[in-house]
This record gives sequence, structure tokens and C-alpha cells, in this order.
Amino acid sequence: MYIPAPATPFTQIKKLPPGSYLQWRAGALELIPYWTMALPETDIQDEPHLAETFEGLFEDSVRLQMRSDVPVGCFLSGGIDSSAVTALASLQTSLPMTTWHMSGTDMPGKMDESPLAAAVSRRYGTRHFTKNLADEVLITELPKLIWHLEEPIGDGAFVLTYGLAKMAAEQVKVILSGAGGDELFGGYAHYRNLYFWESIIKRLLFGKQVESSYYDRMAPRQASRWPEYFPWHGVSISRKEEFDQPFNANRFKDPLNALMLADLQWYLPDNILFLTDKMTMAASLECRVPLLDHRIVELSLRTDSGLKIRSGQKKYILNQIMKKYLPHEVIYRQKEGFGAPVVYWVNKYRKKYFDQWLLSGYLCREGMINQRKLRTLLAHDHLHGLQAWRYWQILILEIWMQLFVGDWSISLP
Repeated sequence: MYIPAPATPFTQIKKLPPGSYLQWRAGALELIPYWTMALPETDIQDEPHLAETFEGLFEDSVRLQMRSDVPVGCFLSGGIDSSAVTALASLQTSLPMTTWHMSGTDMPGKMDESPLAAAVSRRYGTRHFTKNLADEVLITELPKLIWHLEEPIGDGAFVLTYGLAKMAAEQVKVILSGAGGDELFGGYAHYRNLYFWESIIKRLLFGKQVESSYYDRMAPRQASRWPEYFPWHGVSISRKEEFDQPFNANRFKDPLNALMLADLQWYLPDNILFLTDKMTMAASLECRVPLLDHRIVELSLRTDSGLKIRSGQKKYILNQIMKKYLPHEVIYRQKEGFGAPVVYWVNKYRKKYFDQWLLSGYLCREGMINQRKLRTLLAHDHLHGLQAWRYWQILILEIWMQLFVGDWSISLP
């Protein structure tokens, strides 16, 4: 759940889309794009040349992003993107970089990446700080975090991002992040699976071309259930055609690159960069993203997708470039991502905090939610998978409503 630009929760307020500006001329307001993304007719397939060019641009981008009159640090998850940024940043300075890692070892289902982050830190001699996620402190700060977000967003990563940013802000005011690597180099599972078994089965059994709609592929599986909870859901006009445009316009050139282009246009700015910027600024921290230098983005869009995912290996070209910079175990690791343990949070804290927020909240008071469906959901002793995610998104919407439409009646512990 996120709100793609230019929409906001308010009908008369719009967001300025990325790569554009507003111009007021002769009594009229005009939206003018100054940079756009597109796939070329032909892709670059020369691997040695491409690797050399990417490496040079990456080094230069990090150099530019290191410019600051205050100390600069790095988020270091242990994944290849943040590790690559840390490695190249460390080579730009004679002083040790400072790195931060948030561990979730006490949370079921979360892989412990701290040894990988520590391996990169040792290699480059960074001042490395690891902290276990104090999840109850962050969860009870949800109203404050949503106030900073200013709109409801279902990606629980905003909670983790704030916790990490708050820790880093104690020592630096500028932080480098590896955001964008997944969208540029093919890091998500839905890229690798584009033509795999899901695609084959759907084509054979249902005659369905799964690569024909970005919207259908990326829409949350639980979206079809929302009208049961919210009678007013679906009243607004669907933006399916708009969402599909960048993918449909390019899917016959290179379907995989077309899918990445759509993510670069929608998911990256409206979800990942949105929550990252809001939560780091909430901690008085400026976050910079060297991988999203426009030259790197443009080169990525000209790169044949076979150099991004090869024989099932995601981020192939980035892995090849970074082999000489990073430990083997970082290059060939299982991807964990920065996903939040929403199912764990919901079940751990719903009885203590969340259920009462929902039952006495704005959505119920104003008749905006089907209370019978809500109570049926709350009657479960343990919420699994999609149930827990549905609960979480209703909770985020409830808190946002209390803050921006209602009377802020949530009592904080």
C-alpha cells in the first residue's frame, strides 16, 4: 500500500512527480518534465566495456555524494548494494567511515545479516555499530512516524528505517544508502520469476499472458478483499492504464527491463525513496543514494537484461564488478532485503495496543469500515500471512485518519 504520484490522500493536493517542475506563466500552471526514463531500441551486451563503465560512474557518483561539510556515514545491511556503497566510499577518504547495521536476530524469520556487515566493516576498517531492533519502542511511536510520513503507507520498512536513522543521527548528519540497486540490476524475485513456472502454468492452464500487465502483476493479492472491509473502496477511477503504460510500451523490446523500468517509475520513488526520505529526515538525517545518479540509471536502462540476471543469478553485472571489492560471502549470499516483520509485530502487540486503537478509532466511529468484518478479523487468536498484512494496513490507515482527519484520540503508552 502506497500512493503513487501525483496523488495524495487529499483530492485537492497533488505531489510533484519525479524529474519535473511546475511553471506559472500567463496565469496558468504547467507541469514540465526535465528528465525522463526510457528503454532504447537496442541494448548494450558488451560485458567488459559495460562493467568498466559502470564501475567508473559508480566511483564518481560516490565521490560526488561524499561532498559535505559534516561527517558522512553509510547504512550497511550486509547486502551487496549497501556493501558496494560502503566499499567505494571508504576508498574515497583517508579517515575511517562509520557504518550502521540494525540486527533483528530476536525476530522469528529474520536472517541474521550482522556477520556479513561485520565482514565488510573489517575489510575497510569502518567504525561499525550494530544495534538490535528495539521493536516495542518503535511500534509505540507509530503515530509519530505516520505524522512524519503524512500519508498512509503499508510498507513496514518505514519503522526499521527510522530506527536505523535515529541511531546514525547520533553521530552523523549525512548518510549514504544502497537504495535503487534492486531496480537497476534485477534484485527482486519477481524479475527472476518473470518467465519461470508461474508464467508457464498460467499460460498453459489459463491462457493468461502474465507479462501483459504491470498493474496485475504488482497489485497486492489482498486488494480484491478491500471492498468487503471498506464500502467506499473502488469508488475512485482505477489508474491501471497509467500504471501499465511504461511496461506495455517496452515489453516487446525487453520484458525484464520493461518490468524494471516500471518499478523505477512507480515503486522506487513512491514507496522506497518516499519512506526513506521521510524517516531519515524525521531523525534529522540527510540520506543520499549514489546508485541513483542519473548516469547510472541511464546506463542501466541501456543494459541488456541478460547481464542483470544470468542463469538465475540476480544482479549478475553488479556482482562481477564488486568481486574485487567485497568478500565472497557478500557477493553470493541469499537476499534478505529490508522487509519488516509485520506478521510478528501484529501478533505480538495487537492485544496490548492495536486492537483497542481499531475498535475505538475513527474508521469505526465514522462508519468507514465494515465493523462485522473487522471484528471477525480481530477474533482470530493468531493472524497468518495475508491476514496479518490486512490488519497492518487497516491499522496504518486508522492512525493516519486519527492524525489528519480525526481528533488524535489515540492514547500513547
